[in-house]
Amino acid sequence: MHIQQILMTLYRIAVGLCFLLFVLQTAVLVFGKRRRKGGKRKWLYTILLLVSMVVIPSKLLARFDIVPKMWYVNAPQFGWPTYYNQNDPAWGKELYGESDYIEDTGCGPTVLAMVVSTLGDNKINPKQMADWAYQNGYCSQGFGSYHTLIAQGLAAYGIETTTTNDGAEVKTALQAGYPVIALMGEGHFTGSGHFLLLYDIDNKNKVSLADPESEQNSKMKWDLSTILAEAKVSPTTNGAYWIIQKQVLD
Repeated sequence: MHIQQILMTLYRIAVGLCFLLFVLQTAVLVFGKRRRKGGKRKWLYTILLLVSMVVIPSKLLARFDIVPKMWYVNAPQFGWPTYYNQNDPAWGKELYGESDYIEDTGCGPTVLAMVVSTLGDNKINPKQMADWAYQNGYCSQGFGSYHTLIAQGLAAYGIETTTTNDGAEVKTALQAGYPVIALMGEGHFTGSGHFLLLYDIDNKNKVSLADPESEQNSKMKWDLSTILAEAKVSPTTNGAYWIIQKQVLD
């Protein structure tokens, strides 16, 4: 069992026990024939404990890339229609190429799988896309993917792109509903190289994105200036961004 699963299980048990204690304290206070001394105080303490169990651990869990999904019941898990994470047990330990694992170097195929599954004609998962990328010569063993994978890979599935280095073009595209794949350098998202899928921007220049490596990052909005500052130009395509020429329709 991964550390994320252990922490999530412990978190749920703790919240469950706290909630049970809250119910019992409330029942004693409201229905008990004999009011226990300090009952109201214990009830108040239990409420404070329950609130603390909900609010405080979120920051600790975020360090391990965990967000309790129970608090997102009334909202989509992610804004992008089809989200895949390269660390998913369903394919994270599967090979990308001859010796690399998708969880380590498969951000490119994972991003493409998200785009194709949402905007293409068929659903495709990261393992299927990783196999396609390897078979067609886009896997850079030990380093991830050749940057040509993005435009040529999407074109193979009927989705055209435009390459750019212009941040203003990226903003305009997002405002018009056109997603953008960004090549990121060292910073908030990676220590070397990483692909992100940008899909929306609000009137405060906050970008919604799908990070194939981090669910936590995908649940946050990011300043456009941060994205532009940390993006890097590909030496093979001479671009840092690929604007997808197909809108996401509601």
